[in-house]
Amino acid sequence: MSYVGGPTSSTSEGGGASSLCFGNFMSFEPQLKSLKLEDLLGRKKAGCKITMITAYDYLSGRIADAAAIDMVLVGDSLGNVVLGHSRTDKVTMEDMLHHTRAVTRGCKRAFVVGDLPFGSCCTVEK
Repeated sequence: MSYVGGPTSSTSEGGGASSLCFGNFMSFEPQLKSLKLEDLLGRKKAGCKITMITAYDYLSGRIADAAAIDMVLVGDSLGNVVLGHSRTDKVTMEDMLHHTRAVTRGCKRAFVVGDLPFGSCCTVEK
């Protein structure tokens, strides 16, 4: 497995924004450092593009990592795609936790983001 260098990588030309965006392509050392929010913010400030994909399980998390994807979303769309529901409001917090944990086990580098299921953060005021 090979990874693109992370935001702390530098090239023999002395670094700069291209190094921040693309890493060191001459290095064959795997870049296993987990991306943090600060890394992504640094890339944004440097004008770099950030890649993101949706995954729902361990294997798709591994594939995203192997492709050096920066961010992986575990979306509530798993209700339709994986669980066979006709609507995403059927997805429970337990479903989201189960799938987010599986994807996280597969991702060693990517920043993983998990959706909150519909209605999970709503409160009823009386």
